[in-house]
Amino acid sequence: MRLGFGRNETLVYILFSLVGMFVLVSLGSASSYYIDAFQVGLALRIFDRGQTEVVIPPVGRIRAITHRTPLELKITLENVDPNLLAEAVAEVGDRQAVVQKVTRGLRRIVRWFMLRVLLLSAIGGGIGVRLLGVTRRRSLIFGVLVASVAMGSLLLLSWATYDINGFSNPQYFGVLEAAPWMTGLLEESVVRIDELGTKLAMLAENLSTLFGAIDRLEPLGRVRADTRILMVSDIHNNPAAMDFIQRAVEVFDISFIIDAGDLTDWGTAIEASITRRIEDFGVPYLIAPGNHESPEIIKHLRNVRNVIVLDGQLERVSGISVLGVADDGANTSLATVSDAGIARQRAATKRALAESAVPPLILVIHNIVLGREFIGTVPVVVSGHSHSFGIERGERSILINPGTTGAAGLRGITVPREVPYSMAILHIREWRPIAVDTIHVYNVKSTFTLQRTLVEDVFDTPNW
Repeated sequence: MRLGFGRNETLVYILFSLVGMFVLVSLGSASSYYIDAFQVGLALRIFDRGQTEVVIPPVGRIRAITHRTPLELKITLENVDPNLLAEAVAEVGDRQAVVQKVTRGLRRIVRWFMLRVLLLSAIGGGIGVRLLGVTRRRSLIFGVLVASVAMGSLLLLSWATYDINGFSNPQYFGVLEAAPWMTGLLEESVVRIDELGTKLAMLAENLSTLFGAIDRLEPLGRVRADTRILMVSDIHNNPAAMDFIQRAVEVFDISFIIDAGDLTDWGTAIEASITRRIEDFGVPYLIAPGNHESPEIIKHLRNVRNVIVLDGQLERVSGISVLGVADDGANTSLATVSDAGIARQRAATKRALAESAVPPLILVIHNIVLGREFIGTVPVVVSGHSHSFGIERGERSILINPGTTGAAGLRGITVPREVPYSMAILHIREWRPIAVDTIHVYNVKSTFTLQRTLVEDVFDTPNW
């Protein structure tokens, strides 16, 4: 077949068509697809090793050599709709079947993605030849064909040589870099999360019965409250904690919930789905954002019907006045804690207290270091951040640190000792704090501890 132009000219056309193909595919191949509850992004890079990179925000990236062509396939989990996922599991009735369904969907979108890449390659080939100033239709068609054949060959060879077993020896980046074993742990956690949530709910019922028996004993029988406030902190994306909270609200007759912050871990959009569970609690949910929140997460929280974001304003719920200030780190997407940030939050808290129409009964500050500075300023200070439960007494004042209601999230499995789930219940009668119930749950040991601390004596003064 004669093309009608010289050998050198042909080589130049081939070169420019391939360059145009490479550039357009690398810049324009990224696209998003939906597989039931999952939104997945696909992208292709050329002139790299034959590898596949899986990106799971915000956990990290996993990369493996999977095929024999100079193409890199990037798969990004962009979003998960938990409601659709729950419906899919309920409809199919088997998690393994859901995985198989998702796998079939992934194959389908890969085929559509390959067609997209072929189209981009053809356009890129034509553009590459056109950049030479060529306007002849035959030359442009030649560039389109060269690019299409080249990319088609690469894609077919990639498909034919693709070996998923390459992920048996992957590279890890981000959070996963320090703990490659976490992939298996995450898989196990997903499978067992419903079981764990059920156990925690059963535990809440048992604790309710036990506390009912304790209330009939002396001297603890005098703890009869008008208002019970559930205090939580540092959930860090743990859905089992949300199950526990919901059941605790029901069995302990909770009036409202105070969250001392760090509901999420990295403050990314994909974590915002956990905020949807809060509406199911059916009681007001007051949260002072922690340093692991972000403006995006706070925006989602404000859209939940029963959520009140504490950011310097006084709120009155069930007759109880509560004031809270967001952590300085919540203003950014970085979970930063700095002396300058603490100083800014200290000033904001003092200003909010000075401008408050009435003195609050409860002050909520995420960072316990700062919270301790306000012991004695208000009757009850609620703080978290340290992941360690504690009750501290001052002059006509107490500080309550609920610990970590989410067992510190993923970071809780990286420490030598198990981090327990913990929460606190503050009993108030006639506007006076009477007692604090504390609950610790150890999942590994399948045990729990509980303690009732009487605090009425702290506020039993003539000036109260």
